[in-house]
Amino acid sequence: MKTDLVTDPVIGLGLSERSRNCLLRSGIMLVSELIKRSSLELLALRNFGETSLADVQERLDVFGLVLSDHPNADAINVAAATASRLVEEDAALLGL
Repeated sequence: MKTDLVTDPVIGLGLSERSRNCLLRSGIMLVSELIKRSSLELLALRNFGETSLADVQERLDVFGLVLSDHPNADAINVAAATASRLVEEDAALLGL
């Protein structure tokens, strides 16, 4: 059971087709690349508007992740990645 979404492709976030395609066309392939971007950087992408931004922020929130311009973004994203890794290790120990 893989839960460390930070190293996964953005396709795994469950974004709308428009949001996903905008990110992929812009070369943002991994969640780790996405969370290094700010809201303004994303809005500067071609065909990426407020609706796509809201979609990305909502899907990141589901996994406890945020964009780089969020207050304490580094701490939040590190904590989410660590928690995911711990869940994965526990699942492996339990044989799940």
